[in-house]
Amino acid sequence: MAAAATAVLMAACGGQTPAPAPGVAWHRYPVGVASRVEPAIAVIYSSDNIGPTASLARLGYPDRNLFRLHRDHPQLKVVLTSCPANRYSGGRVLSDSPEATATWKTLALDPNFDWIDLAGLGYNHAPPGDSNLNHHEFSVTQSGCNIDHKTLGEATYCSRQMTLARDAYRTAGIPDDRVVMMRFPGMERSTQALAAAAAAGFIAVLDTPAGGEPRGEPGREWWTPLPGGGEILEIPNTNVLKLFAIAKELEDGLIAGRILPAQVTASPEFAAALKRGLARLREVEAGGGLVNLMDQWSDTFREVGGARPRYLLIDAALRDIESRYGPRAWYPTSRELTLWLDLLRNGRLTRQDEGGGTLVKVEPPAGWARLGLGGLDNASIRVSLAGAGASRAVDLKDVLIKEGERDWRSLEPERWWRQADDAVVLFALRGPVQLRLKLS
Repeated sequence: MAAAATAVLMAACGGQTPAPAPGVAWHRYPVGVASRVEPAIAVIYSSDNIGPTASLARLGYPDRNLFRLHRDHPQLKVVLTSCPANRYSGGRVLSDSPEATATWKTLALDPNFDWIDLAGLGYNHAPPGDSNLNHHEFSVTQSGCNIDHKTLGEATYCSRQMTLARDAYRTAGIPDDRVVMMRFPGMERSTQALAAAAAAGFIAVLDTPAGGEPRGEPGREWWTPLPGGGEILEIPNTNVLKLFAIAKELEDGLIAGRILPAQVTASPEFAAALKRGLARLREVEAGGGLVNLMDQWSDTFREVGGARPRYLLIDAALRDIESRYGPRAWYPTSRELTLWLDLLRNGRLTRQDEGGGTLVKVEPPAGWARLGLGGLDNASIRVSLAGAGASRAVDLKDVLIKEGERDWRSLEPERWWRQADDAVVLFALRGPVQLRLKLS
């Protein structure tokens, strides 16, 4: 598994991944404390944006829409794209809506909503001065969109929008490390757009437009160099649900009365849609192991004829993932996933073998300190014991940890174990760490 993960990472970074220290490497995803297994696939649900009209009631609280999705699949994390300057309200900003401000802060900080994560939305369909817009479909020609999307990738516009997004979260009292991912729906992909997002403290972009450069197979992650140095993580939208497009035919059948609500899951159309979607899941797993079930959340829970066909498809796909992968599936928030992949790409490991053990120094990416990010509660590394001259007869006796200037202390035994000739160590990472592996 570790060798496969390294191969995937090399491909994802275009072969530019720095060589790890001999005999020590990051796991692709965090190893489970209970299962002691590295997940094979990561699954997130990235739904549509919410803006100044956001409220817990609109999101379905307490038992509809997203709340029902969480009830039925409590492990799934929902990434809501929060829109500081709402494209549907003529440029109205977050600070104009106390209710939306309170809702966003609740979703970002309340432990009861740790299954909902906020990502930024990096554009506004209504540039200042456009008086002919309350909705982007109503243009001066009454056809199509009212602006050229290429202008959305220009440096000045991007810088303004990224700064507006970050300032809106800060005004709402949301720390920078709670919103680290930006989404660019409808925005022309450009180096200016990516650089502006990074400058505003976002370390990843989600769902970049199809018009951008090809980024390889589904599920692969890509780090894009930025002008003047640095890089930003691009996570393409695998959009598994687009392969469930036949759900629209089911909706039409329900409306026309050709299909009864009870017949949806038994219909050939439903089976065919589900088969196509699950084939895509397997393709994504083989190509890198990251599934983003992107969809319009309001459409997901649209009720037609007493049934919600698209929700039924999502539910069936998630139940299949849960049954096939079990503990080998990871359901991270966008923050967890982004930080982990940034760590995997840019974190540094050094190793020094010494009498009776090994010393490993762990350094998170430099950008974490600059952006004030909080770190990870479950970082994991693999250390070769064979490199220290240890045989199978020599056991791992103890693991000591030193965080920053703190004294050495023992790491709990359930946080480390021997696996063949390797040691697996799990720890919280919020800054530089030293690990001392002692052999018996």
